[in-house]
Amino acid sequence: MLEKVNTFFKRLESLSTEELDRSMEKLVRAEKRNVALVIAHIAEMSRRRGYLERGYKNLFEYCTRRLNLSEGSVARRIQVANVSRRFPQIVVTLAENRMSLTVAGLLAPVLTESNVEKLLSDCAGMSRREVEEYLVSLRPKPVFAPSIRRTPTLTALTPPLALQATSPEPALATTTLRPVPRVSPSILEPARPETFNFRFAADRKFKEKFERLAEVLGVQNPLQHMAEIMEQAIDIVLDKKDVKRKYARRLVRETKSVDNSRQKSCPDEMVSNQNSLTTGSRV
Repeated sequence: MLEKVNTFFKRLESLSTEELDRSMEKLVRAEKRNVALVIAHIAEMSRRRGYLERGYKNLFEYCTRRLNLSEGSVARRIQVANVSRRFPQIVVTLAENRMSLTVAGLLAPVLTESNVEKLLSDCAGMSRREVEEYLVSLRPKPVFAPSIRRTPTLTALTPPLALQATSPEPALATTTLRPVPRVSPSILEPARPETFNFRFAADRKFKEKFERLAEVLGVQNPLQHMAEIMEQAIDIVLDKKDVKRKYARRLVRETKSVDNSRQKSCPDEMVSNQNSLTTGSRV
């Protein structure tokens, strides 16, 4: 297998950039069609609960263990498969490479008979971020209230001994529990068409700097004005470091300088024109 891969790499090196581009496009289209077919298979396996016949307790475990798919991709595939029989248009859109699997997964929960054609048409070719912003115009999300709080420690997350299971049953004692994958929320997500929720963690030094920044800017109750404080700080940095802003300011200065020069030259030109008219009238 390794020799075949090395041979394939050598063949790719002999291709022109145009040939390489056409080959990649062809492969991507084939990959998209295969993804659509896999989703159709998952939908049918789910319908007949075939994963139970194969010895798996659920469809997710079947896809990750039997098919060796990554947990993240399985979640998206199952999400799309769940609506694919009701809305087969989404499988067609995937197969025709008009939409990514990620985007299809975002649309799957909100598809209805009345909006399926419009949503698939409007979101064709969009990125994940663009679709998220599109969807909040239809279904706005709650806007986060400004706050600072300590991240809970592992000890705080562990239940007290009195609340932990103490059953001596051997079945529970010998069972190895698989950790449930935790999906971290996006660091940036739209809440309204013009409003975004931000999430990030920072250390104590950052908190102290933020509080000091609020004092320097003269902002009272900084927790209630976190966005305003951050925006002022960002503007200060951009004014000093951003090349585009410096260039825009220079254009403004040059334009003002040219206008001032023209204004100064206008009186002299008017006097010269008046003198020429006076001389002409005398002649």
